[in-house]
Amino acid sequence: DGGRGFDRARIAQLQSATSRTDATQRALWPNNYTFTKHVTEHVVRHYCAVPHAIVRLGIVSPVCKGPHLGWFMGNGGFVFLVIGIATGNIKYLRGDGRGRPDFVPVDYTCDTICGVTAATLLRGGSSSSDSDGTIYQCGVIANDPVFDVRSSVQHAKPIFLGLNLPYVQRNAGIHFIENKFLFFAIEFLLYELPLWLLSLVSCVASTLCSWYWWVKLYYHVLDLPYDIDFLSTSSKKKNSELTLSGQIRSLQLILFDKPYAFVKRVRFMQRARDKLNWFNANYTYFVNQRWCFTHDNVKALYATLDETSQRKYNFDVNSIEFNKYACDAALVCFKKYIGYRDTKKQSQTRYEEELRK
Repeated sequence: DGGRGFDRARIAQLQSATSRTDATQRALWPNNYTFTKHVTEHVVRHYCAVPHAIVRLGIVSPVCKGPHLGWFMGNGGFVFLVIGIATGNIKYLRGDGRGRPDFVPVDYTCDTICGVTAATLLRGGSSSSDSDGTIYQCGVIANDPVFDVRSSVQHAKPIFLGLNLPYVQRNAGIHFIENKFLFFAIEFLLYELPLWLLSLVSCVASTLCSWYWWVKLYYHVLDLPYDIDFLSTSSKKKNSELTLSGQIRSLQLILFDKPYAFVKRVRFMQRARDKLNWFNANYTYFVNQRWCFTHDNVKALYATLDETSQRKYNFDVNSIEFNKYACDAALVCFKKYIGYRDTKKQSQTRYEEELRK
């Protein structure tokens, strides 16, 4: 009808139609993202004339079984949260810690889609199409009524600390702040304000950084010896190997290197803070959400498979130990971060050694 009939009142009515029988469900769709996906499902079910099914995905998480347990691609919120908490860079999260994000391992997701596709194709050969448009909720959280973010962090913390992993802070942990204004006050006083003051100092220090490169270039062009590790007790060069002028040159470079290192550190902290602000803006809602969609259709479908198919396409939600899976995946994620940091350190060391030659 050209959009007629979809005024503000009608849209509000549609947005409130979440569940008329379950008092534990939300009275309204929480945002346009979830609401428009709901509308799209109805459009597909109304207009699609071929056998079809709809697979709803939770928050796709790393592989949960097999030799590639913990595998993931990219650097999503899960990766950022694990690294941030373990390294002590994320100490506060907005919420009460009782959020139950409906995650779903990526291999479980693929196996579910394969199973749903096969069932839909087989159903297409039957004379009845009453079950067309069946919705399969591909998530796992409904199977564990006590799992939440706080319990998952508490489960993983002693395991991380017991392994003595590099870069893990001994005081690593997370505090949940329920009050919105208190959370932003803490963020401002502990992070935003100090970083702003450091950035002012960094602007002044950056004026000295250019001297570091020009002086080093000058020494290289004239082949004048120096040692930027001159004051380090672990330096391979002995002080006696350098002439007095060489020692002076070394001290000059060390002096100019300090503001350069400070500016680099401040800029790194600014980039890290930008990422944390991005995380707070995009993932706070999901970390605290309490959706609970039934996945009875997925469980029923899995029960119809024979033993061979169940082994090959294993999307049995009952086989997932939630806290163990979350911790194992987090360990794989953090070990990947350790490899990244170690590789970066080695590259920096080789670069500095080349400069000393």
